[in-house]
Amino acid sequence: GLAPVDGDGGRRRAGRSPRRRWGCRRRRGRGPDPSLTPVARLPSIPHTLWGVKRPLVDGFGRVHRDLRISVTDRCNFRCSYCMPAEGLEWLPREDLLTFEEIERVARVLVERHGIDSIRLTGGEPTIRANLPELVGMLSALPADFPAAILLVQHQHASAENRLPWLLARYCQLPVIAPEDKEEIQPGCVYVAPPGYHMLVEEDGTLAFSAGRAVLFSRPSVDELFLSAGAVYGKQLVGVILTGANEDGAKGIDYIHRRGGFTIAQSPVSAEAPAMPEAAIKTGAVSRVLDLEAIGPFLAEQVAG
Repeated sequence: GLAPVDGDGGRRRAGRSPRRRWGCRRRRGRGPDPSLTPVARLPSIPHTLWGVKRPLVDGFGRVHRDLRISVTDRCNFRCSYCMPAEGLEWLPREDLLTFEEIERVARVLVERHGIDSIRLTGGEPTIRANLPELVGMLSALPADFPAAILLVQHQHASAENRLPWLLARYCQLPVIAPEDKEEIQPGCVYVAPPGYHMLVEEDGTLAFSAGRAVLFSRPSVDELFLSAGAVYGKQLVGVILTGANEDGAKGIDYIHRRGGFTIAQSPVSAEAPAMPEAAIKTGAVSRVLDLEAIGPFLAEQVAG
């Protein structure tokens, strides 16, 4: 755990919070808590009034200045430093901290404990961190793009299947929420549903599997790439965009070995660079491109 250090260097022991959400539960049924006034309404408090800042120091003596805040407990990644993969009950949504309360916590840590970097997490299905990347790539494809596009976005099994509707608002191509055994048609975008792996069958149809999650993800990019690579071989183009784990790296390598073309978004242009970095490390990526260049490149290479 982390313990604030007093100005004279003496460490104070941090109290242990309840297991569920670390004591971040909101009061229920008693009206708003006056102590949780939104930060936006609070005047800026000079640092001198807090006294000397007490940095956060862990049990190994390391000073921490980065803060990671999860906006939900319904994250699909289950990073080992955050929460267990199984056995954790979801909190009712009304018990989660509001954005105003999160801002207040962050502000206190910045002003009292010297935090200078903050990341908001909570899983891609929750905050859709890479939705702008998907929109940017698909909107660059012309309406007469001749190839089918099979799209996997990491989503929690309980998420609503709204991604096809969101993408259809910006994409010139038809965006489809496919059904099992649906035939793949050129010039259409097929979006994997939450809770199922999307697979390509030998007869050119789509199949869906509720099999084991891959790197805590179902749907999985690897599952799609491996099945599509087996069917299409050198006719396939595999594209890896931003993402927070290594899903897709194994599939990219397989597509490459089958003679297909592979593209990875440049990590510097990715919101979460872990997925493209993992793909690039395989040595199987044919081209690394910035986000804004992927759509035009596909249009030129495939449609041209």
